[in-house]
Amino acid sequence: MKSSCSAVLAALSCLMPAIALADAAPPPAEAPPIESVYTRRGPLGPIKLGLLGGIGVPDGLQLGLTTRAFGRFGVGVTAGSLPTMAVPGVQGATLVRVSGEAYARFYPFKGAFFIGAGVGAMQMKGSLEQTVQAFHQDHHAEAHAYARSIYVAPQIGFLWLTRMGITFGTDIGAQIPIVTNDVIYDAEKFGLVTPVEGKGSLASAMRFASSMPVPVVNLLRIGYVL
Repeated sequence: MKSSCSAVLAALSCLMPAIALADAAPPPAEAPPIESVYTRRGPLGPIKLGLLGGIGVPDGLQLGLTTRAFGRFGVGVTAGSLPTMAVPGVQGATLVRVSGEAYARFYPFKGAFFIGAGVGAMQMKGSLEQTVQAFHQDHHAEAHAYARSIYVAPQIGFLWLTRMGITFGTDIGAQIPIVTNDVIYDAEKFGLVTPVEGKGSLASAMRFASSMPVPVVNLLRIGYVL
C-alpha cells in the first residue's frame, strides 16, 4: 500500500512542473481583424480616386472620374455618348445623344451599396433623310431636330471594389428634366438649310425625350481605383 502511494506521489511530483509551465504560457495571439477594402487607407489616405467606364441606357458609352472618402461618401463626374443609331419604326431616322453629369453618393453600410443623386445636361440631334423629286430628278433632303435639357438624376446601385483596385458595378435611376429648351427644327433641301415647323413621329419623339423623365439603366461600370 505504501509503495502504491509513493508511486502516485512520485508521478504527481513529475507532472507538477509541466502543469505549472502550461499555466504560465501566454495565450495564443489573436489574428488582427481583416480591414475592409472599402475603408482601408491608400496612397491618398482615406480618399480613393479612380477612373470608370461603362455602358448603359440612355447615355450609351460612358467615361468618368469617381472618388470615395472615409468609406461612406463619394462624388464624381461622367460623360456619355450614344453613337448614331436608327430610330425604330421611322424609316431613315437616326438619333445621336451626348450628356455630362456630376453626382454625389452615400454608402450607408461602408460597402458596395449606395444611394445618390446627380445633376446633368444632355443634347440630342435627330435626323430624317428622304429622297424628293423635283425637276424630274431625285434630290436628297434631310431634316434635323435639336433638343437640350438640364436634369436631376436620383440613383441607386452597387460599386464593388477588389483588393487589387479593380472596381465594377451596376445601377439604376432616372433623369428628370428641370430646364428644357424648345426643340429646334431645320431642313436641308437643294443645298439650303431653312427653319421648319416640327411635326411627325420624329418631332414627337424628340419632344418626349427632352421633356419627360427617362429611366436610366447602367448595365456595367468597370475601372480602377487607387
